[in-house]
Amino acid sequence: MFSAFYIGASGMKTHAEGIGVIGNNIANVNTVGFKNSKFTFQNLMSESLSAGGVDTGFSQIGMGVKMEDIKVDFSQGAFEVTNQITNLGIGGKGFFKVTNGADTHYTRAGNFQFDKNGYMVDPSGARLNGTALANGVRGKSQEIRLQPDATGNMTSKPKATSLTTVLTNLSGGQNTVNKTNPFFGLTSAWNGMSSNAPLTSAQYSHSTAVKVYDQNGQAHTLTIYYDEVKMSNAGGKKMWEYVVAMPPGEDTRAGFMNTSNAGLLMNGTLTFNSAGVLEGQSAFVPSGSNNPKQLSNWVPASFSPDGYPLISASFEGGGSISTGLNMGLANTGSGWANSVSNASAIGTDPSKLPSFTSKRAANASTAFHGTNSTIQATQNGYPDGIMNNLSVNNNGVIIGRYSNGQSIELYQVDLNYFTNDYGLRSEGGNHYAATSASGTALQGAPNTKGLGSITQGALETSNVDLALEFVGLINTQRGFQVNGKVITTSDSMIQEALSIKR
Repeated sequence: MFSAFYIGASGMKTHAEGIGVIGNNIANVNTVGFKNSKFTFQNLMSESLSAGGVDTGFSQIGMGVKMEDIKVDFSQGAFEVTNQITNLGIGGKGFFKVTNGADTHYTRAGNFQFDKNGYMVDPSGARLNGTALANGVRGKSQEIRLQPDATGNMTSKPKATSLTTVLTNLSGGQNTVNKTNPFFGLTSAWNGMSSNAPLTSAQYSHSTAVKVYDQNGQAHTLTIYYDEVKMSNAGGKKMWEYVVAMPPGEDTRAGFMNTSNAGLLMNGTLTFNSAGVLEGQSAFVPSGSNNPKQLSNWVPASFSPDGYPLISASFEGGGSISTGLNMGLANTGSGWANSVSNASAIGTDPSKLPSFTSKRAANASTAFHGTNSTIQATQNGYPDGIMNNLSVNNNGVIIGRYSNGQSIELYQVDLNYFTNDYGLRSEGGNHYAATSASGTALQGAPNTKGLGSITQGALETSNVDLALEFVGLINTQRGFQVNGKVITTSDSMIQEALSIKR
């Protein structure tokens, strides 16, 4: 009878522990990223009794019950949309890695925000970890931090223009009179010291202006002027000359500054076939600081890595650019074919014009009937910019969007997984720590190695099922009650035995 006391007590104790597990689940029904726990019981060692005769088996009395195991259910919870860009939900396998000093923890709760130092932290101040990205190249895993500059803003650095694309349709022109050098009439007519424009509207047929940026992010304007060259020996081809220029007052080059040549950067020709399709281009640039009014000081331009003639310019304030000029043809070979040492060697013979060794054309300039017009005028530089907003894509890439129109990949959120999730130890605050039972964390990017994807502006909610918890609560409560009845019944039996003695 006395053993029944202990059996009932073990039952009450164990069911009370079960009530604690269920109560904790219910208490955290609205906790972000919470994972409910499941428990199982096991019986205690049994007491063997004398068989009292032929051995037909064991006669045993059980000694009660104890908690066998409590395991966390890491199944996926539902998503709650928050529309806060730093809230992240994991759809599938994986844990966020967060660090706080020497402590490294793992969590499914993605309620992050940026602190005053620019770190992406959870409510406990633990910092989210991710892999740094620079121009698409992955760096090392580290704490995610967006560090503001001295003004308190997140900024992107400027980029100097390295490619300028100007495509035009050239229908008809003025035919500048220059019988000695008809392909360089605009160069001869240029006057960078004029109080008006360096070229009058009567001296060219069409012009296109493009805003470009130096290495400091300062904007400057390049203008391309065009005029038709009508040659009786052109063989049915259509020929146009052009010059590329900057505002004369911004030109700081030696030999150009404060001269009539100020602003001139490049000259050359465009050659179209009889159908108006671009088939050739020449390009000359000044040779050092020598007098550019002399065509002998204009030499064939070098090429950018993409195969476009290079323009170099220096501006007031120390800015400069070196940009390829795409007018519709790219040189896929090396250097110039039919090259001359300088522009003065061409004279009136179009067959002496340099041409690309081999060429590639796409969306080229044209010489169709109609009007002179600019089809495209773009460049790839930009000024510095201030971050306007952030976004995080399904691959966990954090993208900064800036006022200069740039979108820059900054970090990729790390996800971690374990050989045995059940071996993780809860540390409170929605955090788990790795143990010898879980194994060390294995890191990967979202949507790789079977890891889940990232959803921005959403949080994973608790996976507690209240209906199941209430059923378990009733069952466990009844178990506690009936184990208490075992104790009271045993007590009554002992009292009855004592009354017989009296």
